[in-house]
Amino acid sequence: MSTKINELQIIENLRSIAGRDSLGLLDDCAVFGEYVITKDVLVAGVHFFPDDAPYNLARKALRVNLSDLAAMGAEPFGVLIGACLPKDISAEWLNDFNRGLKADIEEFGVQLLGGDTVFHDGALMLSVTAIGKTSKPLLRSGAKIGDNIFVSGALGGGYLGLQNKLKGRGDLRYELPNPRIELGIKLREIANSCMDISDGLLLDLNRLCEASKVGAELVSAQIPLADMAADLLEQISGGDDYELLFTADCDAVAGCYKIGKIISGQGLKLDGKLVAPKGYVHN
Repeated sequence: MSTKINELQIIENLRSIAGRDSLGLLDDCAVFGEYVITKDVLVAGVHFFPDDAPYNLARKALRVNLSDLAAMGAEPFGVLIGACLPKDISAEWLNDFNRGLKADIEEFGVQLLGGDTVFHDGALMLSVTAIGKTSKPLLRSGAKIGDNIFVSGALGGGYLGLQNKLKGRGDLRYELPNPRIELGIKLREIANSCMDISDGLLLDLNRLCEASKVGAELVSAQIPLADMAADLLEQISGGDDYELLFTADCDAVAGCYKIGKIISGQGLKLDGKLVAPKGYVHN
């Protein structure tokens, strides 16, 4: 009988063979001098709905990668795109996809550098490699005891958007994230550590704390939520927010929300009580 393995175990197994510039597979990007590089794979039925509009799907595929660049304080430079296309995909679908890709390439000032395509009998799969440039990469490992913890915007929109999609209602909060490129660049001179929130605040904050060998305490009343009437734990563990999560030794950062503090020790606390680092994990 085969043993089931999840995404976190796969990454852990790869650490021993990862190159020096991979930063131990602990960060949002690898770093090569002034360049940072990241890759995300999106699969129909896992990361998006098979009937999602191709125009916005192209933009989502680009933006989730640009969010990784933002987390490193990098300016977008270029992207390479791989696509495994169903054999029955239409020319109209591809035209709409290309229009969406062109729109965001122009909006974010990034170059299309190349890629690869293949037709097959399976589901649509998209792979984007994004390259950015930064004079000072932001890492997860720099959080210091006493730092305040900040997020760049309301959390839970991606999760609530997914719930709407499951009920047959479109919701751009899930379909079209907003990478915080400009903020990431500003944070080069402010933040001690940074990452983007893709798998939920609790799980991603725990990753940042493990990289920095610290703990964290959150104050629920200070966490900005997409819906203050909806369940807090579901909104901060549902994922797909793509807001920036960072720590800094200042009391306020314009446009951002202070939600807690870095503490000594290990683990996460919410309003003084230990809380499990729940979030989205691929199995």
